[in-house]
Amino acid sequence: MKSLIKNLTLIVLASAGLMLGQGVMAEISIIVHPDNKNDLTEKYIKRLFLTKSEVFPNGDKAIPLVLNKNHVAHDLFVASFIKKSAHQYDSYWGRLIFTGKGAPPKGVSDHEAMKKLISTNPNTIGYIDSALVDSSVREVFKF
Repeated sequence: MKSLIKNLTLIVLASAGLMLGQGVMAEISIIVHPDNKNDLTEKYIKRLFLTKSEVFPNGDKAIPLVLNKNHVAHDLFVASFIKKSAHQYDSYWGRLIFTGKGAPPKGVSDHEAMKKLISTNPNTIGYIDSALVDSSVREVFKF
């Protein structure tokens, strides 16, 4: 029963996340600075966002950024990419914070702010609506 509820929650969040303002978000892109030439797998990217790895494959420090919790795309990112419910995601960070083993990624207010931060710091990784990807950032994964 819990599995069914979890799956239904993920479907509802993903469906709700498709609406952003007046437009429809077709896909989300994981982005890095254009000078970051690391090849990143989906699994490795998840490890960065869950701080199970703190460096890119080349050894450079990685700074993951997420949209603020109240942003629709954040819910979609957590449900569709991280594959956790909002409650599971919050619990994950709660445990790490409580035990002193980690802190959640820094929250960013919106897609444009995310893109600006990533375009100016080669150590950052984040996500935006795929329609907003331009030459100021490099897309490493799309979902």
